[in-house]
Amino acid sequence: MIATPQPQAMTAQDYLTWETQQELRYEFVDGTVFAMTGGTLPHNDIAINLLSSLRPTIALKAAASILPMSKSMCPPRSTATLTWW
Repeated sequence: MIATPQPQAMTAQDYLTWETQQELRYEFVDGTVFAMTGGTLPHNDIAINLLSSLRPTIALKAAASILPMSKSMCPPRSTATLTWW
């Protein structure tokens, strides 16, 4: 039997320190790190067009808009709520 290394849970601060040394992009969810796929130029165009279209509505609702290159922190899944308007 071959032993398979188990991923080690990280704290948010450990992840932020580790991430600065990585070439690829990663997502941190509940202490686990997941590799993310890279974006494409067409995907970037779609994101910009979508944000441009939603900007007036977002501004009226006092909500923040976040692009993929931003870092954001969400509450744990058990307490998070999703609001569609």
